[in-house]
Amino acid sequence: MSDPKTAHAPRRASAAATLVAACAVLAGALVACEIAAGLFRPWNDARLAPAAGLLHGYGLYVGPGETGPLWSWIYGPVGPFAYLPAAWLPTPATAVAAGLVWTAALVLGSGRALLGAATAARETAFRAAFVAFALATLVEPALRGPAYWIHVDAPAIAFAALAAIAAVRARRADGRAKAARLAASGAASALAVATKQPMLALPVAIGGFLLVEQRRRARAARGAPDAPDAPDALVYTAALAAALAAIGALAVALEGAPALWLGAVAIPLAHPWQWGGGAGAVLHAGVEWAAKALPFAVAYAIGAFALRARGAEPCDARPARALLLAIAIALAVTGVATRVKVGAEDNAHGPSLFFLAIAAAGALADAASGARTRGRDAARGRDAARATLAAALAALALAGAPALAGAPALLRALPRNPEVAAAEIARDAPGRVYFPSHPLVALLVDGRPSHVSYALFDRELAGVPAPPALLAAFLPAHLERVALFGARDDAALRRLAPLAGPIADPRYPGWSFYGRAASGEPAPSERASDAPSRERASGASSAPLPPAPSP
Repeated sequence: MSDPKTAHAPRRASAAATLVAACAVLAGALVACEIAAGLFRPWNDARLAPAAGLLHGYGLYVGPGETGPLWSWIYGPVGPFAYLPAAWLPTPATAVAAGLVWTAALVLGSGRALLGAATAARETAFRAAFVAFALATLVEPALRGPAYWIHVDAPAIAFAALAAIAAVRARRADGRAKAARLAASGAASALAVATKQPMLALPVAIGGFLLVEQRRRARAARGAPDAPDAPDALVYTAALAAALAAIGALAVALEGAPALWLGAVAIPLAHPWQWGGGAGAVLHAGVEWAAKALPFAVAYAIGAFALRARGAEPCDARPARALLLAIAIALAVTGVATRVKVGAEDNAHGPSLFFLAIAAAGALADAASGARTRGRDAARGRDAARATLAAALAALALAGAPALAGAPALLRALPRNPEVAAAEIARDAPGRVYFPSHPLVALLVDGRPSHVSYALFDRELAGVPAPPALLAAFLPAHLERVALFGARDDAALRRLAPLAGPIADPRYPGWSFYGRAASGEPAPSERASDAPSRERASGASSAPLPPAPSP
């Protein structure tokens, strides 16, 4: 007679494949909704504007005594270059849409590649692990921000994942091939650090991993006649240092040392702490990270115990997951240090959770794959891993599915998304409307940059507010209205007061317009010389916006 458990195996495999396929379809639909919803979030426009500014000849930072658009760019200089293909597109809506697709592709593609390097599982178990990771990016806010908001997080994570993959694959090579992979890991680490400053913890984790691995192999090969290779950590560190020096020299040449220092170092460091500062703020941020990391840590523990029960696992998988855990812990430290500053959100934990999620998914996938086991404990471990993976898929799917309820309304509103509406407003009143949260619209439609309102807030927090002449130089040439989507409290409005409003316009739902005060005080742009304007709106109507009612 056949074993009942063996007889039911095809049915269980079919059910597992069906669950994975259904969750994959759901994840795809949710990703599409997140990308579409991104067109309604002003931050995506503001984060893409610096990349478009590079294409138009403007810098990322404004140094002491200099004049230029304030982009609110307080990160490393590499991030905007990763978005140049999207910023090259001619309209704000197409540029932001392409940037959102690219952001999701960077995070999900990096996760897929890193999972492949951290596990030997294939077929259903591997697909289940990746779909679970994809759903986690949709459910966990600290992962959703990096994966579906245009920002430095996505390219920084992609560079970090590339560095980790190269370091893992260097273990399988010798000689020149090994040195090349270590050098690639060092260069990718440098790009990650130059993209987002908290990634400074990445080289510490990878360098420490390489040292430990080198010593382990030296002990295993003691007495071997072959001459040892150059220390892995030394090759990696040399490549890291060379890449950082090259990036730094290029950034100084393009931006200037004072502007680079002020924008990427001085202003971020000068931001005050939130939650009262001190140990209380650190504890608050640390507990926040721990709460978000707990589900991934539990999943990893289950996978690790199941693999131990099996008694065997692929030789490369365990060191790879050890590296991912080391990176996750190192980035958790710098993430907490970032989160305590005013202006930081929970996406500061995103890079750490990314690596922890991949480590957990890889452990479960390896433990759940394969039918061969040794003994009852091994079979129980495999079954526990499969059950955990299935439960994680189901729970994540249930948590994410309610978001689809808003899909019909989102699709109806999509043709008149804020990027399209703002471009129409700008064309109807060229050079007369200021968009504090949509600088990309000003650049691509009016042909000249404008300040991002949050940049004014950044500088005020750091104690280096923008002087009136700098503020005036990059406002519309004939400012009549300030247009905001959704927001009511805005740093630019406070600097431009007195303004009348808000004024609603039925043609543009969700938008608020602020105009000159009844006193008729001139706008700041009329109190200082205007920067040159390169008009692209030739042939556009010059009809003014609806008159403002009396305040």
